[in-house]
This record gives sequence, C-alpha cells and structure tokens, in this order.
Amino acid sequence: MALAHTPDLTPGRRDWSKIAFIVSAFLMAFGYGFVVGAQNVFPYSIVHFAIDSVRQLRTWRSQFGVRPDAYLQRARYPGAGVTRDVDGRVSPGLTLLIGFFGSTNEARLIRADGRVVRRWPLSFSALFPDPTHVLPESDRPKSDWNVDPHDGLALHDGSIVFNFENLGVAKLDRCGGVAWTLPRMAHHVISPNDDGTFWIGGRRYVEGESPYPHIKTPFLDETAMRVSADGQVLQELSVLKALLLGAPGLYFGGLSNQVPRGETLHLNDIDELPASLAARFPQFQAGDLLLSMRDLSLLMVLRPSTEEVVWRRVGRWIRQHDPDFLPNGHISIFSNNPMAAAEGPAHVDQWPDPLGSSTILDLDPVTGVTSLVYGRGSGQAFYTAFRGKHERLPNGDLLVVESNAGHVFEVDQEGALVWEYVNRYDETNTAVVYQAHRYADDYFTVSDWTCPATTH
Repeated sequence: MALAHTPDLTPGRRDWSKIAFIVSAFLMAFGYGFVVGAQNVFPYSIVHFAIDSVRQLRTWRSQFGVRPDAYLQRARYPGAGVTRDVDGRVSPGLTLLIGFFGSTNEARLIRADGRVVRRWPLSFSALFPDPTHVLPESDRPKSDWNVDPHDGLALHDGSIVFNFENLGVAKLDRCGGVAWTLPRMAHHVISPNDDGTFWIGGRRYVEGESPYPHIKTPFLDETAMRVSADGQVLQELSVLKALLLGAPGLYFGGLSNQVPRGETLHLNDIDELPASLAARFPQFQAGDLLLSMRDLSLLMVLRPSTEEVVWRRVGRWIRQHDPDFLPNGHISIFSNNPMAAAEGPAHVDQWPDPLGSSTILDLDPVTGVTSLVYGRGSGQAFYTAFRGKHERLPNGDLLVVESNAGHVFEVDQEGALVWEYVNRYDETNTAVVYQAHRYADDYFTVSDWTCPATTH
C-alpha cells in the first residue's frame, strides 16, 4: 500500500525557487519603474497625467469661476484682519498689501488697526484686453482668477505701480485711473531707483534656433528691464546670458547637468545698490544689481554698464526670495527652505524637512558668514514654499510676508510679535498675500484720500 505524502514542516526550510521568482519579479518591476520615470516611456505619461490631474483640480475650479482655490490654503492662524497691534511698539506708517481679498485680486493701503485707507481692484482682463504679448499663447489666463499680481509699490502721490506675474505691468493713479500699461511679460519684482525709474523682471520667449547649444527651445530668457517713470523700457539685460558667460558652472552644475526646456532661472528679485549705500559695499559700485535666482538658490551681483557678473554665492538659503542691500554692508535674505521644487495649490501645505521653517538670514558678502535673524526660535516657525517678502523697518523691526499662508507680521528686535494681519477667506481658509510694504507717515504727499463715487 502506498504511503500518504507527508509535507516537510521542518523549521528553517524555504522554497528557494519561489523566493527567487519573487525577488526577480520585484527587481524587474523596480527596474521598469526606474526606466519609466527616467525615460518617460509607457505608462509614464498616463500615471503622470493622473497625478497632475489631481493636483490641478483646484486650479481648474479657479479657471471656471467655481471657487478661487488657486489662492487659498488651510488657515494656520486664528482671526481675520489685524489680529495684533501692540500700541507704541509698531513701526508707524501705512501698509500696502497686495493679495486676494474676497473675490478679487486687490491692492489695499491700511492703517495699523486695519482700517482701509484706499483700495485698488487689480483686473488683468480690464487692463490688458488683448494679451497677445503673452507667449506661448497657452499661458494667457482664462480668467482673472488665473492671475497673480506679484509685486507692487506706492508712489508719493498715492499712485501704485504693480505687475501681473509673467503678464504685464500697470500704473494706477490714487483713485484707480489708468496712468499707463506695459504689455511685456514682466514678473516678480518692481524695484524703485533713485532717479525715478524701476528695475522689473522680464521674460522673452525664445523659439526656433537656440543661441545656446545646450539649451533647447522654446525657453524663457530671463531679463532685467529698466523702466522709466512713464512706463517705457529704457534698457533690458539678459540675466541668462550674463550668467552663462560669467559663471557657466553655476548654471549647469546647479541643474545637475539637466538641460532645461522652458523656465531657465526663475529670477525673482532685482535690487539696485543706491549711491547712499555704495560706500558700505566697496567691492561693488552704485547701480550694481543684486539678483536672486530661485531655481539655483543663487545670489549674484550684475554690473549693468558691462553686463558682467561681479559677485555670486550660494549658501545656507534654499530657493530664496527678496534679498536686499542693508545699511551695514550686509545682505538680508528670505530663505523659503522647501525641500522639493513642487509648486501650486496642491503643495503649499507641505512643511519643509529637515530645516523646519522658512528663515530670515543676514549675509556678509565679503566673508560669506551667514547668521540667522528670525525663524528658528521658540514660537518663530513660519513657512511659505514659494513667494515671500521681508523688510527691515526704520525702528529695527522686521516685517515678514508669509505669502501662501495669507499672513503678514511684524516682530521687534527681540523677536516679539507686535503686529499681525491674517487674510481670512472663510472659516477654514486664508487667501494669499503677495506683498506688504510699510510707508512712513510722511512718505505720501496726499492729504485727502477720498475719490469720486464712480471710482474705487
């Protein structure tokens, strides 16, 4: 009689053929996944499209006027409007805010207690009804809810100059009347100069044959435009060309030798060295330009007269914004510190790691020594993955714009919070604040801010 088969239950025995099959299958799947991601082969496009579709859902709702999700983020701070105003400790003056308020982009001039002195609705479609200067055509906004008025400043007479990100520049008078428009793909920064002109970030869309062998077209040539008080471009410098001629290793090395297509540098600030501070920076000349290239985490100084890069540095900052020349011969930096290049509404809630928060830094451009000003102490954590502004105030306080959180705050020299503004949208969300600037009480020549009822 045949004996029944008894399975081998001896501990430690393995079916090595099955294990080998599983391991080889895993390695094949991993290898194929790597190839899919690296070489963009099937099904990369399908997976990427699905992920991107989820990320862009909020942007689509903004495009169709359903809800302005592109401007919103879950609220991190309680309250609405001015939530803190410590009497006698706030640097005096009026604050210009540019952000999304209610249902529209708007510039507001407010008092320390939050009372609105003047407001200017910022409508791209009204100011640029035929945006044929925006290239490629696919970048032309579908509605005013797909537009970011990134930067702006107020002039002594109560007028404002501002830009729509990558779309154009405009000047409105005190009552909202159009003084001029500049149909250029301006972006990020409007920096005033001593002579009444402005340095403004610009872009040129390059198609056809590339002037640079290792950069494929189409791409955006980042420029610095000097614009007159009446809105005329007086000079335009190619920042990309200056960097490639002066420090090509910073460009190609900074991109890990990946040749880009599209955006090249993400120039996000231009700050001219005024004659009043030139003696504090003997290595530079009055009129030199401090530039910030976010995508390279790079600061550099460009001399407009020769288009030469005279100084450049990377350091403790990551994807920084808004570097400024300081009266003590140093440079102040808003370091965003995101740990990924991801942008857009789907990413603004991500907290950075391992740095923990955005920071304000102080850099000695001679020695390279960088010191922390704000952002690491107890109760100082703040974070915006992109955008962001800061300003050293006359009394020594620091004004900070935590843009994506819809939060503006002022701290004294000890880091104590003395003023705070929250741009509340609804019970659970705040709306973006692009920029805030404090103007001293005697800055404006305006004595009466009222306007006819037909104006805003």
